[in-house]
Amino acid sequence: MGHPAPSLEPLGAQLGGYCLIVFCNFAKRQLGRSNRDSTSRRTDNYPAPMKCRTHPGIEAVAACPYCGSGLCPDCVRAAGTPRLACSKSCAEALQRNEQALTTILHQTVRSAQASAFYCYLCAALSGGAAVVAWFMLPSPFLILFTAGCALVLLVSGIWYSRASRKKNM
Repeated sequence: MGHPAPSLEPLGAQLGGYCLIVFCNFAKRQLGRSNRDSTSRRTDNYPAPMKCRTHPGIEAVAACPYCGSGLCPDCVRAAGTPRLACSKSCAEALQRNEQALTTILHQTVRSAQASAFYCYLCAALSGGAAVVAWFMLPSPFLILFTAGCALVLLVSGIWYSRASRKKNM
């Protein structure tokens, strides 16, 4: 009895779908402390404990990283997926998010490789212009400017090349 994934991506999905385990008793104590003023010892200001989505009578010990639904210990054990999720649709949504992040990483690496190539190409053209300026236009400013551009583009190309080789960008 799964529920459809929400149309707007919740916060857990925006964070990459990492498994966010929430221990409700700890959260109750922490929220209770922050809501309590220093002179009051009342305990009625604790928030209500999160309940399991499937078993409403049982207190939740974890939350689905995609939709935020509470999960009891039985649901956590019954999930049987590599990532903690309340339903198959949430597990599939987390998998899609992970694939999207992988695709973005690969596109970023390809973009860095293309940028390195164009920096090397422009560095060679600027270096060639500096050599031509040396022989044809004896202008110190033009020679230094084109040689400086070639140097900056060469360093940028090296930086992009190194960035594209990193495993975890």
